Amino acid sequence: MNKKILTIGGIIVLIAVAIVFFSTNKNTQPSEPTPSASSTVPVGLYTLADVAQHATQPDCWMAIEGKVYNVTSYVDKHPGGKAILLGCGKDATILFNTRPDGPGTPHPAEARQILQQFYVGDLKT
Repeated sequence: MNKKILTIGGIIVLIAVAIVFFSTNKNTQPSEPTPSASSTVPVGLYTLADVAQHATQPDCWMAIEGKVYNVTSYVDKHPGGKAILLGCGKDATILFNTRPDGPGTPHPAEARQILQQFYVGDLKT
């Protein structure tokens, strides 16, 4: 009987340690947005047809001023909310420079700096 209790207690302790370990690792992600989805994509040349294949919230690429960006991991962090989805799968240069669903002004320099983190290649013309 005591052996069974010790075995069950040991299993419970192992499960608790595993839960703590895995939950701690999840909480160590950086607070700044990172291009986790784009980091596995080689930098290259892409056509608008290539970009159009990534036109959803869980897979969002866009072209801006001749550059292609995989902003998938930033969609939920975008300060303008879901407005970023308007550019998924397209040349979003005009959207980025005019923000028609927002103040109607270009994105600030800070947004351009953030955008660089998601660069995957150039737009083939």
